[in-house]
Amino acid sequence: MFPLVIEFHYNVSNFLSKNDPIQNIACSIEELFIDNVSLIQDGSRIHIKEEFIQDGYPARALYHLKNRVREVCNKDEKAQYDEHPKQNTTKLKIRIAKEAFPFMRKLEQSLEQIIRGIVVDVLKHNVQVKHEHCNHTEDEHIIEYVFMK
Repeated sequence: MFPLVIEFHYNVSNFLSKNDPIQNIACSIEELFIDNVSLIQDGSRIHIKEEFIQDGYPARALYHLKNRVREVCNKDEKAQYDEHPKQNTTKLKIRIAKEAFPFMRKLEQSLEQIIRGIVVDVLKHNVQVKHEHCNHTEDEHIIEYVFMK
């Protein structure tokens, strides 16, 4: 099991800056961890052919925790949007394994509120959260969003 998994539809780019939005979200989540703990993406992303995915997630980014000094992320570049008039919603699911919790800083807000703030901040473009679902299982903390522009 990976400590952080971000699952998304390809059309996540409908709402995002020219920077890699999934990496920007992971970079912001990384700031929730104690010093000297970094998130390292496990190789390239997993993309599944969309025709085999009905209402699921055709792409997934997997992250490990590493004990090392963090690199600074550049998340402040100007937004450049890719408009797709036929697609006005997108889905995103963030899974944080419970094994990662001992390495997180003490949070003043709930994890759901913090993650929601991170995602909305990265998406920047007049995005509304159409649906939000949080699920806590024995092994992981799952937050799922459906966004609409």
